[in-house]
Formats: sequence, structure tokens, C-alpha cells
Amino acid sequence: MIIGVDGCKAGWIAIWIRPDREVQHEVFPCIQSLWDKCKTGDLIFIDIPIGLLASGEKERACDREARKILGKRRGSSVFRVPCRLAVYANSYLLASEVNKHLTGKSLSKQSWNITPKIREVDELLISDPIARKAFREVHPELSLWGLNNRIPMSFNKKSERGFEERVAILDRYWANVSGIVGQIKALYSTAVIGRDDIVDAVAILLMGRLSNKDASFLPGVDVADEEGIPMKIQVGVSRL
Repeated sequence: MIIGVDGCKAGWIAIWIRPDREVQHEVFPCIQSLWDKCKTGDLIFIDIPIGLLASGEKERACDREARKILGKRRGSSVFRVPCRLAVYANSYLLASEVNKHLTGKSLSKQSWNITPKIREVDELLISDPIARKAFREVHPELSLWGLNNRIPMSFNKKSERGFEERVAILDRYWANVSGIVGQIKALYSTAVIGRDDIVDAVAILLMGRLSNKDASFLPGVDVADEEGIPMKIQVGVSRL
């Protein structure tokens, strides 16, 4: 089974397709609760940095390459990933100071806002070698880039034009994506999940399902952090 996972306000949204083709989804409060239910899944594709640098001025190679692929418009969606000690800091000020000391770069508020989720996944993968094999880092904009013949999105995902652009691409592979997204969104308030979170999870799921036999990674060589966790983003270029 392939599971697509994206972060949301209430935790994590996971979407998968059962063997009978029925679409399933669930919102989990934390990554451990997701893992407890989805341990039987073959692969869990998740939009979160996996593998963290300890120090150094150069950022992860996968992030540099992803930003280059996505270009000026969408490259900014690839945030600079904090070093591991910054991820475990208990305040933005401390995290930024630690990151500045160890990497030469202060921490942006955008990066800090996803730090709790980075920490959740990092703790799980350090402690559980089975989970380490099951989780793969992806990025929704790279997933859509692959599904769109290696062309980045033109519009911001939170805009109406951005939503329509993404749904039109996903509809090539899965009919009535807008209806599926609408059905899931109708179950939750905006305090729980955003429409763009659901679209991202669907894009991740489709990329994972369609690229299983045609998977490629950024960077093209194996790179691991000090814990032995791979630092790579899976990208898939599917075929219509």
C-alpha cells in the first residue's frame, strides 16, 4: 500500500487507496499515531524533511537541487532545513541562535513553524529502524512538477487559480479529484485542515503510486546524516 501524507493544522492528513479502489483518509494528531496504524503500509510518502545536518554552511543537497528545479516561482516553497540541534530547541529565538552558530544562517519563521513536525518524524526514525525504511521524503511541488511533464506550477497553491491548476493536472491521472478533495474538506473546519493540504496529499499519493517503478531521487547519490538517515527527496516522472 502507498500512503500520501501532508502536514495540517491538526497534525497530519494521510490518504490512500484500498485494493477495492475506495479512497481512504484520516487526520492523525501526531506522526506516532499515524505510524501505529499504518505500519503495514509498504511505503509512506511524506512532505517533511527527513535527515538533518549537524552543522556546516552548505544546506542539504536535495533542497538545493529541488529549489533549482522549481525555479523562482515555486522554489521558495522549499524552506531551508534547520540543523538537528536547532530542531530540538524550545524557542524560536534559541533555535535561530543555534542555527546561526552552527550553519552561519539564522532560522526563518517559516522553517521554525514546521520544526515541531520535523522533530516528530526525526524522533521516530531515530528510534525505529522499521519506520526508517517505510518513510520517504517528498515535496508536493516536486510531485506536481513530475506529474506535469517536469513543468513547475505557475500559481500559489492557496490561490483559486493555484487550486484549479493543480486539480487539472491531478485529474489527468485520477478522475474527479476536485470532488474527492471537496468531500474530504467538507468533513473538517479550516482549523483542522486546509484545502491545499488535501491537494498536496493527493499529489504525493499519486506520485508515489505512479513512480514506484520509475523512482528517482534528489540528489542522485546516497547521502546520509550523522544518524544514518538518508537525506534525499523522491521525485517521480510518470507517464500518461
